[in-house]
Amino acid sequence: MRSWPAYVLVIATAATASAGEPVEEWTPPARDEPSYQLALSGRALAALMAPRTGWSAGLFASAAASADRNDGQLATLAVGGQLATGGLSDKCRYLRARGAVYAATDRDGRHHSADVTTTACLFRAVVFDRGAPGLTVEHHLAYAVQPSLSARRSLLRGEYTAHNWRIDGSAFEGRDSKLPYGSALFPFHVDVDRVGQGALTQTSYGFSLEGMRITPPEHIIFGAPANPDAVAHVPADELAVLGLFVRAAASGEEDLTVGGLDFGRVDGLRVGHGISMDFAFGLAVGAVGAPAAAPTPDPAMAPPPHSSDVFTPRGGVAAAQRRDAVSWRASYRRDLFPTVDGAFALEDRLDASVELHRGLPGVQVTGFAAHTELYRHDDQHGDWTAGASVARQWELGDHLSLLLSAEAARSYYATLDVGSATRPEPAARALAVVSGHLGTR
Repeated sequence: MRSWPAYVLVIATAATASAGEPVEEWTPPARDEPSYQLALSGRALAALMAPRTGWSAGLFASAAASADRNDGQLATLAVGGQLATGGLSDKCRYLRARGAVYAATDRDGRHHSADVTTTACLFRAVVFDRGAPGLTVEHHLAYAVQPSLSARRSLLRGEYTAHNWRIDGSAFEGRDSKLPYGSALFPFHVDVDRVGQGALTQTSYGFSLEGMRITPPEHIIFGAPANPDAVAHVPADELAVLGLFVRAAASGEEDLTVGGLDFGRVDGLRVGHGISMDFAFGLAVGAVGAPAAAPTPDPAMAPPPHSSDVFTPRGGVAAAQRRDAVSWRASYRRDLFPTVDGAFALEDRLDASVELHRGLPGVQVTGFAAHTELYRHDDQHGDWTAGASVARQWELGDHLSLLLSAEAARSYYATLDVGSATRPEPAARALAVVSGHLGTR
C-alpha cells in the first residue's frame, strides 16, 4: 500500500488581465473530495487571479516530488490556468474556464490526472419587478484524482473520475427598491453526478429549492416602497427561508434516496465584537433498498426485502471572528449523503481554524473531527476520523511566496492504493510550496 507523507512543490505562475476594476478575490469552488494535487493548484490559482468584469487570463506550472514510508517515490508535473470573459459582475461572468493537467511517474509507472471546471452565466435579471430567470451552468471534470485526508466518506480509496453538471437558477432575480442584486424568488439547483472508482459506477441526480433568498438582507421592505408596511434589518450577508432537497443515486443494483426540508439559513449574521455566525436547520430522510432477489418458483418462499432508513435533523452552525492579532473560525455540521459503494452516510463534523497576524504572521492551524454512520440495506456501522494541520506562508518580495505545512489525520483515505475504506487509518504528510506570480494577484 502507498501513502505519501512528504511533498515538495515548486510553482511558477504568470497572469494577464484586461481593463476593469477588481470585484473581489476569487477562490476556486470548494469540493467535498479534492485531491491533494488539486488543493495545491487551487492555492496557485487563488493567489494568481483577481476577478474583473472584463477579460482575464492566467497560467501556472508546477513540479512536485514526494516519497512514502515504503520508499516509494512520485514525481509530478502539472500545467493549468484560467480564462474568463466579461460579465455583469464577477458572479456572472459570461464564460469562465479553469483547469489543470497532471502527469506523474512512480515505481508503478506513469499516471495522468486532470481537473477542469467550465462555468457559463447565460443571463441575470437586473430589475426584480420585471426580472427574467437567472441561469448559470457549470461542468466539473475530475479525472483520475485522489481524495484528500479530510474528505468525507463518500468515496473509497484510490483514484476516481467524476463528472458533475450543475444548473443554478431562480424564478426572478435582480435589484430594485425592495431587494438588492442577488436576491431571488425560488432559487434552485439541479445536479447530475457520475462517479467511477475501480469497478464501481454511480449516477446521482439532485434538486434543491428555496422559497426566497435575500442578499444581503440588511434593508427589506414589506409593501410599497413609497409607503412600506414594515422594514426589516437583518445584519447578515444572506438569508434564505423554506427550502427542500432530494437526491437519488443508483450504484449497481442498489438504489439510494436522500431528501428533506430546509426551514431556514442565515449566512454572516453579525452578532457583535466582530463575530459573524452562520445558521442552517432542516430535516433529512435517507433510504437504501436491497438488490432485487432472483425469482423463485414459489413467491411465498422469496426472502423478505431488506432496507435501511433514517430520519434525522440536518443543518449546522458556525462562528468566525477577525481581529488585528488573530482570526478564527469554528463550525459544526450534520449532513446525510450517498456513497459510491451503495450506502448513505450520516456525518457529524467539527471544523476549526486559527490564523495569526502578529508574532508569527501567516501561521494557520486547522483541525477536524467527524463521526460517520454508514447505512446499508443489511448493515449499519460507524467510525470516527480526525486530523490537524499547521502551515505558514512567507512573502518573498513582490512576486514570490513560500508555504510550509504538515498534517496528520486518522482518515478513510490514508493510503493511495485502490481498496475499500471501511476503516480509517493514520497518515501524515508534509508540504513545501514556492510560488511565483506576475501581473495582478
